[in-house]
Amino acid sequence: MWCDSKTLQLNKLKNQEIVQTTANALFNKILPLMGAVFPMIGLLVSNGESFFTKTLGTVLIFSFMLMFFAILSFCKGSCIFLRPKH
Repeated sequence: MWCDSKTLQLNKLKNQEIVQTTANALFNKILPLMGAVFPMIGLLVSNGESFFTKTLGTVLIFSFMLMFFAILSFCKGSCIFLRPKH
């Protein structure tokens, strides 16, 4: 899958080992809050009266979209961490 996490083969675990799952703080706590930035930038673009605010808002929207897709593409194996715990 395009934005999946790394896998852990459960059949290779020993008898008394358990799987510990931890989440990445960036992906699961900070990035959902970035979704609130898009409506604010949209207000900046649509309600901005000057050419500078419209250009700034458009550049910010495209840079956030580029950052979002880059994070999903290059850091795709670190959304959830699976570790065997002894």
